[in-house]
Amino acid sequence: MSKTKDKDYIVEDVVRDRQLFRGVEELIIKTAYEDGKDVLITLPKDAGAQSQSYASMLQAKIADLGFTVRLIKPIADKVTRFGPFSSMAEAGYVKYVEGDWNKTYFTELEQFDGSRNIKEIRSMLQVTHLTN
Repeated sequence: MSKTKDKDYIVEDVVRDRQLFRGVEELIIKTAYEDGKDVLITLPKDAGAQSQSYASMLQAKIADLGFTVRLIKPIADKVTRFGPFSSMAEAGYVKYVEGDWNKTYFTELEQFDGSRNIKEIRSMLQVTHLTN
């Protein structure tokens, strides 16, 4: 996701897959190479010592490959963080690059009610926080 000088958000691509531990790391690294070293990578810094330790380890591993990686600690619950993005989208300030990922992504956005842990929503909220 990027933000234009006119303050429009552009969702450029969504990569999704269901992987186990090692597969997730491989997918993040593969996507990082595809996106290029000028793209900021964000990882969630969830509560709990074990989660934070893993996030820091993964951050170091990806940074060692030459990418910029930030850990982002959620500042509120998903529903609260989703509100501003939802408002921006309804007002026409969120644009999307056409791609194979659109239909599934839009369906998940439309179905989001805060009761399910949708990774695409979490990822989008992290990036929205950074671009403000």
